Amino acid sequence: MAAAHRAGYQLISIEDHTRAHWTKDEQSNAALDVDFLQHLMNEHDFDYTLRTFDSGAYMQHNRAISDQVSGVVDYVKTLAGRFPEYGYDVKFIIASGDRVVVHSHVTLKASHRGNDRKGFIITDTFRIEDGKLAEHWDAIQPIDLFARFIVLMTGGSVANNNPTFRVRSPVPRPIVFHAHLILKMAPTCHDEYLPPPISLDNSEMFS
Repeated sequence: MAAAHRAGYQLISIEDHTRAHWTKDEQSNAALDVDFLQHLMNEHDFDYTLRTFDSGAYMQHNRAISDQVSGVVDYVKTLAGRFPEYGYDVKFIIASGDRVVVHSHVTLKASHRGNDRKGFIITDTFRIEDGKLAEHWDAIQPIDLFARFIVLMTGGSVANNNPTFRVRSPVPRPIVFHAHLILKMAPTCHDEYLPPPISLDNSEMFS
């Protein structure tokens, strides 16, 4: 899937970050994210990014960016238009199940690359579904004063109505029956005065 890389840009090497304990699916998921970040964030190859990745639902949890891959492409287009040397230096990658976490040093100028007093610390979390990017969260920490100013100026916009954190349905608790009695235990009750409980897992009732 990966295309030829443009010369003169930072290169994210998947080989440098692959771990021996990753499953084949986890390796594929990490490689997918690296290809996405390399062409979008480093090479600013927007046509390749849209052609390769904008083929399904992509929920964006960064409130400043619209849903779908086209939303983040539009956002990076604006950013790269002002800072054409903007790029990612990936420090480490965690792949676990359908999630990939990418921890990066992001800079606005080529002269700032490798300078840990400039730019941003960004952690991107992706959820992969059926070999496609499905969901994205990020955490952004500005390092220098100018980076903090940029976050201050751009952090208030809202481009989607998605929750900041993923909302999960609560897991139902087991129903506990005490010998013909359904008891709501008070803090002062003593178990020794009650018949032995029978626990019934009611999870299937909610599936």
